[in-house]
Amino acid sequence: MSSRSVAAVGRVAAAGLVSCAAVASALQPPSPRTVTRLDPAVAARYVGASADRLEFPRVGAIDPATADVLARHEAGVELDGLRTLDGPTAEALARCRTRLGLDGLRRLDPEAADALARSPAHLTLASLDGLSSPT
Repeated sequence: MSSRSVAAVGRVAAAGLVSCAAVASALQPPSPRTVTRLDPAVAARYVGASADRLEFPRVGAIDPATADVLARHEAGVELDGLRTLDGPTAEALARCRTRLGLDGLRRLDPEAADALARSPAHLTLASLDGLSSPT
């Protein structure tokens, strides 16, 4: 929502035309469970709006910049919709300190595995079938 939209909603609430709860609800991002695409700005909205672990089961890919934002979330993040993970994105996610769920990944390349191994987070890789070796 743009700052102009937020200001307009605030004026409507101040006039008593809608409840404060309705305004707060309008400013909240949709449930992360329904999101299919993330960019750094959208990820930042979720990180700032929730004290609970963020779960994005429908996000199929993210870039390193988005991963960096998500890794800052203090309650952890689950990205069970990811099917692949490159090294730079894994490096950014590895900065997560609490919980990192990547249960949709079936394989990891050596660079991504190395990055995730250095993460202090509780890491889950429930679907992992194996690791690729360098050729």
